[in-house]
Parts: sequence; structure tokens; C-alpha cells
Amino acid sequence: MLDKADREKLKVLRAAKVSRDGVDIPGSIPFLEKFLENIVDPQEVDMILSAVGNEYAMAGMYSNQLAVTRERVARQPTDVTACLDLANCLSLDSANMEHLNEAKVVAAKAVEFAFAQNIFVRYALTQQAWVAVRSGDASLYEMIIQRLIEEAKSGRKIEIDSGFFAEVVDNVPPGFCTVELADRYRAATGQ
Repeated sequence: MLDKADREKLKVLRAAKVSRDGVDIPGSIPFLEKFLENIVDPQEVDMILSAVGNEYAMAGMYSNQLAVTRERVARQPTDVTACLDLANCLSLDSANMEHLNEAKVVAAKAVEFAFAQNIFVRYALTQQAWVAVRSGDASLYEMIIQRLIEEAKSGRKIEIDSGFFAEVVDNVPPGFCTVELADRYRAATGQ
């Protein structure tokens, strides 16, 4: 796995460009890909692939980031965080309706997996809400906020999860979230 020295080397290599198929990519990517040659643990492979995707994102190479994120999901199709990363990548291009629709489907699956595995439930719902916002689907957004409110009231013990975030009702386009819904969310989640 990556240690502190590897992370420092990544910073240096990130600025150095290398050519792959006639396209300049950050030098950090081949460095990370070398790690994949010796790793068999699926979680460790996913961590390295996630880092590769992040390197592409920082370089503004979003189609490459999307390809790597798709690979992560293909390798671990029920991994909540990989699915959410894919949904987020897909939803960033607001002009691509095919990607936005796929993002909503992938985010919904991630929420299903989160509930089934009892991990990242609040995180998955929150990310699904952001996908709904980016895709302009106010009714889906409202439904998700309702589920977050229900989740807050349920008292369910979740093995691994995030907290609740006021930003999910505060940082949305005007008219997307009613004052009443935002107030109910804040009251239920203690925000």
C-alpha cells in the first residue's frame, strides 16, 4: 500500500507529464499503476484505482476518471463507495442526459447496497441527493431528503457511516428545497 514516502513521490510525479498513446498524462498515474501489478486484495486494488481516478480528475481528464471508476465498479459491483463515485462522476456533466440518467440509477443501487450491507446509509442517501440536484430532479431530491429524515428518526445503528450535513438542504438551487422541508431535515438531524 502507499506509505508516506510514496505519497510524497506522487506529488512530485503529478507535475511530470508522460506520454501515453500520444496524450500527456500525469507521471503519478504510471507510478500508481505499478502498484497494481503486485496487489491481489480487492480492497487494496480499489484503493489504488481510486487514487488513479483522482489523479485523472486533478489533471482535468474526466473521461479517464470515469473509465477508471467504471472499472472499479466492474471489479466490485456491490461496493457502495465505488458505486457512489461512479454516480458522482456521471452526474458532473450536466449536459449529458444519458450520463445523468445513469447516475441516478447507479446512485439508487448504491443506496440499496448501503441498506443491505448496513454501511454508509446516510452517506449514500446524501450523495444520491446531490446526484438528484445535479440532474435537476427536484421530486427525487425531495424523496431522498424525506428518507434522510426517516433515517435520522429511526435510531438505526450503522456499522460505518457519515453524519448528517446541513449543506444538503442549504446549498441547493433556489426553489429546489422548500423552507419547510429544510426545517424538518434540520430538526430531525440536529443541524
